[in-house]
Amino acid sequence: MIKMTINTDKNNRHSDENNVYANETMPKSKTKRIYKYDNLRGLGMILVVLGHLMVYYEIIQPTIGVMISVIAMPLVFFVSGYLSKIKNSDVKKLFTNLLIPYVIFTLVWILFEHFILKFKFANTPFITEYLLLWYLFSLFIMRLLLPAIIKLKYSFWITLAIGLIIGIFPLPDNFLVLSKTFCMFPVFLLGYYIKNPNESSPILNKIIKVFTNLFKNKYVLLIIFIIILAIMSIIFTNWDLQIFQLKSSYESLDLRILPGIIMRFLVIIAGIILIFLLNYLMPNKKTFLTKIGINSLALYIFHFYLIKIFAKILFIYDYNGHLLIYYLKHDLILGYGIIFISWLFITFVLSRDVVTNITNKLIGLFGKILMKD
Repeated sequence: MIKMTINTDKNNRHSDENNVYANETMPKSKTKRIYKYDNLRGLGMILVVLGHLMVYYEIIQPTIGVMISVIAMPLVFFVSGYLSKIKNSDVKKLFTNLLIPYVIFTLVWILFEHFILKFKFANTPFITEYLLLWYLFSLFIMRLLLPAIIKLKYSFWITLAIGLIIGIFPLPDNFLVLSKTFCMFPVFLLGYYIKNPNESSPILNKIIKVFTNLFKNKYVLLIIFIIILAIMSIIFTNWDLQIFQLKSSYESLDLRILPGIIMRFLVIIAGIILIFLLNYLMPNKKTFLTKIGINSLALYIFHFYLIKIFAKILFIYDYNGHLLIYYLKHDLILGYGIIFISWLFITFVLSRDVVTNITNKLIGLFGKILMKD
């Protein structure tokens, strides 16, 4: 299958007792850290932060916006699938490490927006609105269903079909994150099956083996990756960005069923191809992405707060409460400069070990309070 160089240095053993992802998925004894997947997750998370900054500041370059949408969250789900295990699955851990943090930190966000930012309370916070932490809920559903899903002969293709079909139904946007969850499920399963090739369907296994044999020269891979990005930029640039969010029905996007299915299929497949390439391009050694990947949970949960606070205090509003975003949108050098500085600051601060340690202690505390021994 995939040949990966694993560092055998004793100092590189997993010290992930403080990492909520590791608590869910990795054995704590004598397991070596595979830096490649920290790096991939780190790349996914910095793209997520960048995308949210661009949306909030309303400065979205179409091609960059499309690339972020196609790569960022699928990359995070791919790594989550790779790190998932069936034998060590523990429903209690899923509740403690995913569902409880999702509920608690969503409630904290609602209170933050209401009392600090003076927003009104949402009518349906856990059904259609306030789903900023939707990844935690989706991952909870995926890992809960994984033992049953992999028993299906064509699980990858079935989940892909569900992701396409669910767009036919006129559900409210982001309704229980069902659309996003099933659109990301094939990506999650791809990560799982790359780690566990014997459990995949014969067709998918053959496809993975063919691509694995082709992707041996990293220079060729990089050229292919750039070519695919260029093709995607040509095909996708004029599409509505909501299409890439995978949360809306085709009807709400003013698309007929067949064009909607084709467009969603292309978005999902494009993401899978790029992630598959990145899986072979990413080095299996420590890089600047490694720490971000290890500490990605805290970055994911808290970057929303810093985006809002950073913007409100420093950039978006003047002392009289007048919106300054007009100037940002019409002075792109200033706008992108602010985004870049915000991006570096938020990523650096929230990827520190101390932030992750505090976050995991809070999650552990919530788990002890809400879960029985």
